[in-house]
Amino acid sequence: MNPIRLLLALLLLSPFLVAKEVGKLKVQKVKVSCDGNMEVGTKSQRASFTGNVQVHLDDMVLQCEHLVITYEQSEEKTEIRTMKAWGGVTCHQPSRHIRAKGDRLDYDHRQRELVFSSEGMTEVYQKENLMTAKVIRVNLETGDAVAEGGGKILLDLDKL
Repeated sequence: MNPIRLLLALLLLSPFLVAKEVGKLKVQKVKVSCDGNMEVGTKSQRASFTGNVQVHLDDMVLQCEHLVITYEQSEEKTEIRTMKAWGGVTCHQPSRHIRAKGDRLDYDHRQRELVFSSEGMTEVYQKENLMTAKVIRVNLETGDAVAEGGGKILLDLDKL
């Protein structure tokens, strides 16, 4: 595999590996909170949160101003279909030394695709390593990552 492609996949996929493995690992702790409105529509199978939204998934924390989740619910399980977060989106996972920030995060479960985007630059850090781009697109099945709209990669090869 191309070393840059591998690096991009590692940098971008790492914060979200926990989300991919939720079904297998049976996450111990999930918490969503906000300072504004919370709406859950059982018929529409949609939940929305506004105002300083925080999602805690074990040690991963997602923060934003607005979050909309669509889901499918059956008797056995509830499964996320899409997740859209916007307004100062940050993601932090201390156990993996990962930090990411941008204007918007879109997740499509059926496509297994995560898209982080910004009017300026989206930033993904792993320890002292940094990748920036306007749009960072990650396929969670293949691990392929695509950076769109210019940007840069700063590596400390000793810290990978």
